[in-house]
Amino acid sequence: MSEKPLLQIVIEQAGHKCVFLPKFHCELNPIELVWAQVKHYFRERADGTFPTAKKLAIESLNSVSTEKIRRCFSHCWRYLDHYRGGMDITKAEYAMKQFKSHRRIPGAGRVPAM
Repeated sequence: MSEKPLLQIVIEQAGHKCVFLPKFHCELNPIELVWAQVKHYFRERADGTFPTAKKLAIESLNSVSTEKIRRCFSHCWRYLDHYRGGMDITKAEYAMKQFKSHRRIPGAGRVPAM
């Protein structure tokens, strides 16, 4: 149980940090949000030909700005904060829609009325 996976060992030996995210919780995984942006960019510009797809693959990955990636991480952290505060999925989704600013998110233990 305490043995590290081979993937984690290889990543850490290369000098990087390996973080495994929860499975099946896309709202907690910023990579899923970034990947959705990449796919959206690709699908808008694709014409169904392989040469175009090869060109668009690189363009799509480069189309997501650092600021957008930071927003995706912030979005996921907000969900985590709601869950840590004791909210279930329904209340967390409601709070995510209602409270757009970090100044307005209710504190831990304060669940918004529905």
